[in-house]
Amino acid sequence: MFTIKANRSSVHISGIEVRTQSTGEEKGGVVAYYAESACGALTRNGHRMASLGSVETLAEAVKKASGVAPLVSGRKFCKTCEAAAQAALAS
Repeated sequence: MFTIKANRSSVHISGIEVRTQSTGEEKGGVVAYYAESACGALTRNGHRMASLGSVETLAEAVKKASGVAPLVSGRKFCKTCEAAAQAALAS
């Protein structure tokens, strides 16, 4: 399940699998930063973003987010979410 979320300036896709480069062994076994999503904006402020609906597949989420972004007060589709979605779809 993927959720389309929006803040004041952009539209994001929540639910994309996290791609982290941490092994968990840095700094004495303590992970200094744990990403909750593929996009830093969602990790930091996703709980405050407006939900614009949910879809079942990532392809549908990309299509909906890119289509709804310019319609919702001129917002843009988040480049980080777009790149993470394209990488997930490619693999």
